[in-house]
Amino acid sequence: MWQTRLQMVLAALVCCVPVVAAADNLDDIDKRVHDGRAAYIAESNAIVAEIHKEIDAKEEMERDRANPNLDRIKSLKADRERLDEDGKYPTWVAAKFKARQLKNSGTLMSVLNEARRDYVRAKGDDKAESLTAEIERLRTDGSSLPGNSTSGSADGPAPAVMPFDVKRAKQLQLNWARHLKVGVESTNSVGMKFVLIPPSEFMMGSAITESGRRPDETPHRVRLTKPLLVGAYEVTQDQYQKVMGSNPSDQKEGSNPVTHVSWNDAMAFCEKLSQLPKEIEGRKVYRLPTEAEWENACRAGSTTRFSFGDVRLIDQYGWSGRNSGMSIIELTEEQYEANPAEFAKRIGSNKCQHHRVGRLKPNAWGLFDMHGNVAEWCSDWYGEYPPETVVNPTGPDGGTQRTVRGGNWFDAPNFLLTARRGRSEPHASYNNRGFRVVCEISDANTK
Repeated sequence: MWQTRLQMVLAALVCCVPVVAAADNLDDIDKRVHDGRAAYIAESNAIVAEIHKEIDAKEEMERDRANPNLDRIKSLKADRERLDEDGKYPTWVAAKFKARQLKNSGTLMSVLNEARRDYVRAKGDDKAESLTAEIERLRTDGSSLPGNSTSGSADGPAPAVMPFDVKRAKQLQLNWARHLKVGVESTNSVGMKFVLIPPSEFMMGSAITESGRRPDETPHRVRLTKPLLVGAYEVTQDQYQKVMGSNPSDQKEGSNPVTHVSWNDAMAFCEKLSQLPKEIEGRKVYRLPTEAEWENACRAGSTTRFSFGDVRLIDQYGWSGRNSGMSIIELTEEQYEANPAEFAKRIGSNKCQHHRVGRLKPNAWGLFDMHGNVAEWCSDWYGEYPPETVVNPTGPDGGTQRTVRGGNWFDAPNFLLTARRGRSEPHASYNNRGFRVVCEISDANTK
């Protein structure tokens, strides 16, 4: 009898070994958490899309009647607006979709609970602790769509919770523009165009399985709680000349991005722009974007390596070493990685350079040149990302290098990845480095 029991114990121990081994790999746990959150958001967005279809179908049916009920059509429009602005679905579909969202929340909660346990086993106590608040929110508010528990008439419409497509991005911008009583697009006194970006929630960094990722792109959830005006284009040489009275660029083209500007120069530009009489009158404050604000602006609801999806579309959205010269350089990522010196040689002979801003396609927010043309300074010191969810992050308290994002006209396409990070000393300036600015939205801006 005791031999049989011993065999059973040994068999149980053997069966447990793979589970413990898997839990020891923090990257594997990170991936499970990342994938679980992504699936949760995708299902939540699918629910919203299906509710929209039901509303549209009912409205179309009503309009096809011999004597349409105008009050019913008006009510359906109100349902649609309430869903888009406040995240609340109509009462006539609530029971159907509440159960589905509860199941969706339960699935994510199971993933997070298992991950929290595995983090503890793998000596990742800080990561385990970071999941506690998220699990509690799901437990107490599981039937709500993500982000909606903090939205409403007092705080504004629903935030932009990725992933979402171009149509949804435009609707979110319009919802917040109406709420703030501002335009989705606006122009300041020196002709700089800005685009409204709503409060957002997204996964920053790159997925563990993403091709071309680097170790400093730790995936983590970010919440940006305030709407923001982001420059639609990189700051041009003409705009820099108007504000600063000089143009440091070596390739003088007024509509091209200003280059040879250090982080210090970019900060000085923001300060001086904020002090222009018409900007003071409008109480507008300009600054460089934080790294999180920049990546959210670049992603525009996407979860892919590039905001536009497939790398084969790169020439339509970004100026890189591949397309910024006299002819296209046909070189794959693998060929570049194997021989970067050959790529650099081709760049020189092909007369590659930066180009007029806004010539290529914009992303879903309506922002141009987020990939390539010139790399862009961010306000943050460069440092490691936190593993846990963060709110309005501004980077480390100190350091020696500032963050640079977006890639540039000299880079191979794989350097233009959304999550790819660069860094440089604040005093350094180069002919492939520029910046774009953001404007904070205050109560004064909305009047």
